[in-house]
Amino acid sequence: PDDAEEEQETISDPDSESFILVHVADGLARRLTKEATAIGTRVHSFDSIEAADEALASQTPLAVLLDLSDPERAQEGLRFLNELASRTHPIPALVLTEESSPIERMQLARLDAVRVIDTSMSPKEILSAARRANRAAGHAGRRVLAVDEDPQVLAFIRIFLEPKGLSITTLRDPRNFWDILNETEPDLLLLDINMPYIDGMELCRMVRSDPRWDRLPIIFLTGKVDDETIEKVFAIGADDYLAKPVTADQLATRVLSRLQRAKQSNGDGESDEDADTGLFSRGKFQEDVATLLQMADRHRQDLAFGVIQLGEAPAPNGRRDHHPLRRVGKALRESLGSDDIAGRWNDSQMVVGYYGCTGAEAVRRLDAVLTFLTDSDETLLAAIAGGVSEFPKNGQDAGALHAAAVSAMDSALVANGRRIVCAG
Repeated sequence: PDDAEEEQETISDPDSESFILVHVADGLARRLTKEATAIGTRVHSFDSIEAADEALASQTPLAVLLDLSDPERAQEGLRFLNELASRTHPIPALVLTEESSPIERMQLARLDAVRVIDTSMSPKEILSAARRANRAAGHAGRRVLAVDEDPQVLAFIRIFLEPKGLSITTLRDPRNFWDILNETEPDLLLLDINMPYIDGMELCRMVRSDPRWDRLPIIFLTGKVDDETIEKVFAIGADDYLAKPVTADQLATRVLSRLQRAKQSNGDGESDEDADTGLFSRGKFQEDVATLLQMADRHRQDLAFGVIQLGEAPAPNGRRDHHPLRRVGKALRESLGSDDIAGRWNDSQMVVGYYGCTGAEAVRRLDAVLTFLTDSDETLLAAIAGGVSEFPKNGQDAGALHAAAVSAMDSALVANGRRIVCAG
């Protein structure tokens, strides 16, 4: 920027999304700025890593785009990327390069928050990649269930993990464990060993015996650290343990590390994509919509949550056809904007998150999808109904918004599924 002091003041505006460019050629920087301005995102371009680093002291941007095409800047750039990825809240980075060496590619691949992009990508594609990287970075919206009879331990867990962007549910009475587990659907479980009624080891065995939860990461917090106890903990399926009293840094490091491993590897072949629809799986959708909700809250943007319910479509010959999941999934996917997401919620429901969209706008968009589908297959008209809810009016999280949209959808079902209905 021409005026570094003015730029520093501008970039500290907490209500504006920003995209930081470092060493990016003037032509591409201008095109990115034009594209970003159209969608309300600011672009700040810097000629040096030092200047960008100074700006980052007062701003957490959508992403950083770093041009590593110049070999003389490669090592300095890699050090900068490593610093971004190692922060408590990693800043996602896009690396622009024409042709990286195998060693450089390997170094970049080791940085979880880094994505390598190509000089042939359009500004719109680059901005879309930045938003996807932003949603994927960190652990925003990940859910932790902590079970311990000591209220001070539970308070400690909440105080030091919630600032990391995690959603914490605490439980003192293990007799309510199974109901709370199924209600909250956590991404990680923290268990004490010694508890009244049901001890932590029994809870761990219960979890591991259920196919739905057999991959759920489990960490024990325990005052018993003798070899025999630790051997039992791992034998029944625990992933890790922490000895009480645990420090805040130990707790955060182990929990975030275990969540990251679970995120990178979803067991034996489990995917973020639902095979029948081509949309996100429920887990991936819930993770991404949690990030969208945080963005909507932070930037005071609208967000609409839509549900599409599929029944069986009668075939012309009178027989029943299979659920047209792939057709509806494809139509939903092609209707999404760069900031929208769609997933499969259960056997017969697909869900969408429309960022920056009101409930009324979402109804129109889903109606357009329905019209497109029924133009090519009229039998689908009787098989589809839909509902829409709005954040924050109808709920603060995915579960509440889904329930409100389903409630609205019920009135559409009464009307033979011939319309999409907005909650309220």
